[in-house]
Amino acid sequence: MDVEHNNPTCSCCGVRLLCGGGCHGNTLYSIGDFRGPDSCCDYLKRSIVDRLFSRYEPGEGSGLQTSL
Repeated sequence: MDVEHNNPTCSCCGVRLLCGGGCHGNTLYSIGDFRGPDSCCDYLKRSIVDRLFSRYEPGEGSGLQTSL
């Protein structure tokens, strides 16, 4: 599934390429359309960000941006 073109909510999300749009079956069941955001979107996004930063140790000049 191409989340960048088929899902307007996911198309501008900072973790879309890691998430892949969540579970399309879950989305179909909960809202009746597989192209919407997963009902667990906020949880998935926070989990991905937390996991990425759990291994990060800030250093001088890292240049890391934390905004989504």
